[in-house]
Amino acid sequence: MIKSLDIVDECEQSSNDSISNVGKVSRYRIFNCLQYECNPKTGQSLNFTEQNIKDCVSHKSVTRYAYICHDKDVITEADVETSDGMYTSADIGKLKGKHWHIVIETANNNVPIETVARWLGIPKNMVKVPKGRGAFVDCVEYLRHSNPNQIVKGKYEYDASEVKANFNWEIEIEQLILRKTKYERPLSKVEYIKNEVLYNGMRLEEVYELYPTLYQQNMIILKKLRLEYINRMAKVPGYRINYYLEGYTGYGKDTMAYSIARALYPGLDDDAYFEVGSRKVVFEGYDGEPVIIWSEWRAETFIENFGGYENVLSTVDIIPKKKKREHKKFGDLRLVNTVNIITSTQPYEDFLRGLVPRKDPDPRQANRRIPLIIKIHPEDFEIAINSGYLDKESYDDYIMWKQVKGSFAKLAKRLDSYKNIQEGIESRMTTPILEAHKVVERGIVPDEFDGMTSEEILSHFKDYGEIISGEETYSKGVKDDNE
Repeated sequence: MIKSLDIVDECEQSSNDSISNVGKVSRYRIFNCLQYECNPKTGQSLNFTEQNIKDCVSHKSVTRYAYICHDKDVITEADVETSDGMYTSADIGKLKGKHWHIVIETANNNVPIETVARWLGIPKNMVKVPKGRGAFVDCVEYLRHSNPNQIVKGKYEYDASEVKANFNWEIEIEQLILRKTKYERPLSKVEYIKNEVLYNGMRLEEVYELYPTLYQQNMIILKKLRLEYINRMAKVPGYRINYYLEGYTGYGKDTMAYSIARALYPGLDDDAYFEVGSRKVVFEGYDGEPVIIWSEWRAETFIENFGGYENVLSTVDIIPKKKKREHKKFGDLRLVNTVNIITSTQPYEDFLRGLVPRKDPDPRQANRRIPLIIKIHPEDFEIAINSGYLDKESYDDYIMWKQVKGSFAKLAKRLDSYKNIQEGIESRMTTPILEAHKVVERGIVPDEFDGMTSEEILSHFKDYGEIISGEETYSKGVKDDNE
């Protein structure tokens, strides 16, 4: 039985085409289509409505689509020049006929132009095949006429709500524009993400959440680029504040540490902190988190892991060294954290004494590096600040600053099913800790000249550069030689 051409199965038709004299049918993935509802010249109906589009995009081969009705376009000078006589200068400013733009993406390169034309019920010449990197999103961007090039030509700019699509086209266009304008040439999505990771610090967690397939396919290179960013591009903080949380097992030291990290960097939530691993892979997985938590580390653990107290003091120094690297598996790493939180059952006095041997000329070096001590009790905790950060003359002592009612351990246990309430109470409990943090910050970087004029500041240094001694001795030596 002979079937009419318009109902021949696509697979059967393509098979027939492949054995015909015409040759193999070209197949494509992306299509840009246009059709008027009525003939612009004669006004005759072309039997085309939105229903044609809905029928087309319902085919399983269509993966993504976007379309819009242009019913507010007016004829411009550019239309007159490119219309092959359809429009004249007398038509400029008049409304064009109502028409539709449809952009279709199909699975693989597996659909002929003729098939898409048949799905839409339009002539083959109204279906174009755009080429080039980002062609699909380029065509979607055109739908609104929001590109400056289209606005300059006098085209009407349609509202975003008039675009109908089965994907988040606005985000795709925003990313396409960034890829075109941010770097020296248009980039593919993979290239763009790689550049964002290497040059702008895009975190691997962000890539994983936004582009899971891309992350899976490029995991190794993305990890290398992120490490390169941390080691070369990321800014090392001007100062680093270290906490020591002391308390028995079960008192909620780690829970408090997590809460402090989230309170210091509320926009990052659990991404605010990195918890060090075992001794052999301490920094494995570090992704530039601003807070590093050293859970249950004693003084001897630090000395053993870092190969001596000098390295420990350098790692937790209040003023980080810009080029210091820490060893990690298969390489090294530059830490860019602004806070260290050490939790331990070891009394803080023993911890500090254990970091620096007594024979060292300055055995109080550890005190200066740990400005905040929090002693955790079953029902409350005490916040102590090193005296050197409270305008005192030395770093020898710790001054009890505030005692706070509450237990992070009991809070987590009793309110585990009431997260919102738990977070609200934790916020109250961490507020005095954040206040102590700011006190230490002012002690590290005091601005004694706040509010002064340049002249007033200079007056404090008017004798800088004057010779204190040496000139008289030098003159006497010359005189003695001459004699």
